[in-house]
Amino acid sequence: MKKYFRNVSSFEDLKSQYKALLKANHPDNGGDPLEVIDRALLFLIKSFSSFFNSVSLFLHSSDAKPS
Repeated sequence: MKKYFRNVSSFEDLKSQYKALLKANHPDNGGDPLEVIDRALLFLIKSFSSFFNSVSLFLHSSDAKPS
């Protein structure tokens, strides 16, 4: 998969790059907006899945109380 977002270190970086992709792929410019949305969603899912997995593991491990 080609990486469409580069050097994202903050939400503002992501937002800026997303807007640039959206503008470049707007139907008025000959682009397909659904493709941009798909790319953004895939990026977000991949980026945050490891974070949510870590949080889930932490929460489940803190439920186990020593007797």
